[in-house]
Amino acid sequence: MSETALHELPAAGPLTGAEIVPVDDGTATVRTTVAAIRSGLAVQGHGHTPADVAGLQPALDAKAPLAVPAGSRLKIGMSAAIAAGPHRPENVGAVALTVMDGGGDSGVFVENIHDGTYSSQQVVFRTAQGGISATTPRLRIAPDGSLQHRDDATTIVDAASHLGLRSYTVATIPTASPAGRLAFVSDGSSNRRLAVADGTAWRWPDGSAVS
Repeated sequence: MSETALHELPAAGPLTGAEIVPVDDGTATVRTTVAAIRSGLAVQGHGHTPADVAGLQPALDAKAPLAVPAGSRLKIGMSAAIAAGPHRPENVGAVALTVMDGGGDSGVFVENIHDGTYSSQQVVFRTAQGGISATTPRLRIAPDGSLQHRDDATTIVDAASHLGLRSYTVATIPTASPAGRLAFVSDGSSNRRLAVADGTAWRWPDGSAVS
């Protein structure tokens, strides 16, 4: 009788449960069926809801919201002692207020970022639309306390509490609508730099159009 390796056997069709297979019970090789093996396996899932468990939903509803005792802090993050080094670049903690809409998380994300240098912690606020956009940085509090908009694109308040304006040239300044916005124009005529949008045109503080 010739021997055939296991991988050389023909593939089986759909299993009915009656197929006989060999198993080792620890003392000898014995036979069993696919159905017997299947019946001994744990159920992979269930169709129960909280209503199927008596009193479960009222008990969940009665649970008090998460609270932190006065004088304490709720910490989400990691210890430097468990990192590869004391200042490893890391997202060391985040809070997400999201809804799973079938296409991913939609909501707000607040992250504490460490870029790997001493005292480099930054707080980043992101938003996302599940299935439409990835998480996008909106605001960042830099290590020096400055507030940056659009992931470092513009510092809107610096570390000394001075307001910052987005910079343009006369040729690149955008449409003046909506009104009420301010901009810094780096090459304004007669050394004028501050421009105000009135909804129709950008104007210098004296009322003349930006040019």
